[in-house]
Amino acid sequence: MSDRGSDNTGENPRPLAKTWEMSLDLLTRQGYDLARPLLRLIACFAAAPLPYRRLIRPEILQQSPLFPNATPTRLSSCLRALAGLGLVVVEDGSQDTSTGVGAWSALLTVHPLVRAATRTNMRLSDEPTTYLRLMIDLLVADTDDLDPGNATDWHQWAALAPHCFAMLGMVTADAPTTASTRSAALLPARRAAWYRYMAGLYQQAETDFRAVLDVATGVLGETHPDTLDVHNNLARCIRETGRGRLAEAELRSALVWRV
Repeated sequence: MSDRGSDNTGENPRPLAKTWEMSLDLLTRQGYDLARPLLRLIACFAAAPLPYRRLIRPEILQQSPLFPNATPTRLSSCLRALAGLGLVVVEDGSQDTSTGVGAWSALLTVHPLVRAATRTNMRLSDEPTTYLRLMIDLLVADTDDLDPGNATDWHQWAALAPHCFAMLGMVTADAPTTASTRSAALLPARRAAWYRYMAGLYQQAETDFRAVLDVATGVLGETHPDTLDVHNNLARCIRETGRGRLAEAELRSALVWRV
């Protein structure tokens, strides 16, 4: 199932949150001033391996007030510092970046408790909307380069899809967002859902498109072309799972709004 933004780890992260904040204070004093915002950004993504070399783009981070002077060297050193404290686990994967393979095989993971505690601290600092907007910008930029219908890109889509829906989960549950932010979050989520449909993952794609439809209806309205397109794709998912009558009903409900 996709990560919809839940922090349900079975344990309360609050007692541990202060401990990890003290570790981040130490890193800041040592000159790793981007370590805290970097960990908070990473914690916004899904509880799934993060292709960090591909997704965490310095040129985009530099546009945010959270990451002044976010050069590749500074980000890399802060990431190593976080790994040194055991707050993240980094797998470098292939070093061959000539074809982009290395960027996708370099993965980063966070322990569920670290992730939950970090998200708690982020909320207490009243910063979730700023991180969410940055997360959207990163995912939009990354999915711009990929074709959901091209099988050669499916490995990359498989890595990104959980994070696209973690973002949508934040939009709907974790942060008081503006309509423009919710609308921006729809693009990578729609792309990820379409990848799952094209890859034959029809049941998962149906779940995805239902989540996208909830947001699209609330932000864009029932008659918006993008909302109707989601209706159509949802019906296609239903049809592919052998429920022809339900698919027809879904299409008919969309046609009502086309008139």
